[in-house]
Amino acid sequence: MAAFQHGDPYPGWRALLPVLRTVMLIEGGETAWVNRVVLSKPAMVWFWLISYPLYLWYWPSLAFVQILKGPKPKPVYCLKAVAFSMILAVLTYYFVEKRLRHGRGKWVVCLLCAAFLLVGFAGWLAFTGRLPSRSIPADLLKSVAATRDRDSLSGLRCLSQRGTVLLNHVGGEGKLTLFFGDSNMQQYAPRIREVLKNANTSERGALFLTAGGVPPIPGVSKAGVSGSEDLHQTFRELSLSETRVDRVVIAARWDLYFSPSSKYRFGNRALSESAARRDALEALGRLIREKVESNKRVTVLLSTPNGEGLNPRLYAKRGFFSMPEIRRVDYTRSQHVESHGEMLREIASVAVINGAEVVDPLEHLCEGEICIAENDEGPIRYDANHLRPGFVRDHVKFLDTTVSP
Repeated sequence: MAAFQHGDPYPGWRALLPVLRTVMLIEGGETAWVNRVVLSKPAMVWFWLISYPLYLWYWPSLAFVQILKGPKPKPVYCLKAVAFSMILAVLTYYFVEKRLRHGRGKWVVCLLCAAFLLVGFAGWLAFTGRLPSRSIPADLLKSVAATRDRDSLSGLRCLSQRGTVLLNHVGGEGKLTLFFGDSNMQQYAPRIREVLKNANTSERGALFLTAGGVPPIPGVSKAGVSGSEDLHQTFRELSLSETRVDRVVIAARWDLYFSPSSKYRFGNRALSESAARRDALEALGRLIREKVESNKRVTVLLSTPNGEGLNPRLYAKRGFFSMPEIRRVDYTRSQHVESHGEMLREIASVAVINGAEVVDPLEHLCEGEICIAENDEGPIRYDANHLRPGFVRDHVKFLDTTVSP
């Protein structure tokens, strides 16, 4: 519970830990201290008795919380779900399990078998579509479709992969534009692919060197997020070997790395500390300056508007019995500036001082004060932080000049 990180592959070898723990407890036998002193206490035995009905109830209860409150519910809702599961487990044990287990009626087994077959039959009807569902509002279908439109690198040719670090190519074999960054850089690939596909007279191509959750800043890393060293090693190797690169575009979700709550580090210091932040920005500046002095045109993209209010998964709100309703909350330019403005101004300043051009997606993804959340096709993002490929391909044009002939 203490060592595993969210996103770690499971089951895999990690599943051995709870299994081996259980094997050791059983092998210890009745005389082992933990079994004799701890696990034999009446309270522990009681928890063991209700453990199976608790196992049956707690997971659907937590899943139901996510259905009602979204993928990241407040901890208090999860605690209430667990408490509710405990109550249901106790009732199930005393009024269902004990009565069935010790029941002597001749119809008990027959009724259980019939219930088993009935549930299986209902599942089969639902699986094959023979059990009709209620009609789903069109707006909700668009939101669901948006969350599934997320393969930004589709159609690019993978040249190499080092762990989470991807090097992809698209377009011609002439001069190259190198797009360098995290998953926020990956989101622009569909538009670059579209522009190069339609540029029949140009041999220009593009390289995407990216790693999700890894900033394009040398020396910045985070425990549990791999790829920082590999990303910058590949970048250095490309800088030496690929003479066709004449333009470099750098993008990241900068607010993820420089926020006060950030877990990222520059060297041995937390990036949320002012001194570490200053040194990291200087490292970014040196990287930009090095590319500019080698006669490359450098463009730095600031963060796109992001936040849970823009997450299409959270557009649908539902009650206990009602069908979902689409209820949107506007995300404004002022909110974005208030949350990230100071940090983004620092990024822009470092870029300009060191000779790079700065592009602010905020100017293209907001209409007046309101940041765009959807168009006629539906939500423009597939989660809170990433634009969906279909929208990028057709509407995000502020990087077109980086791959112009």
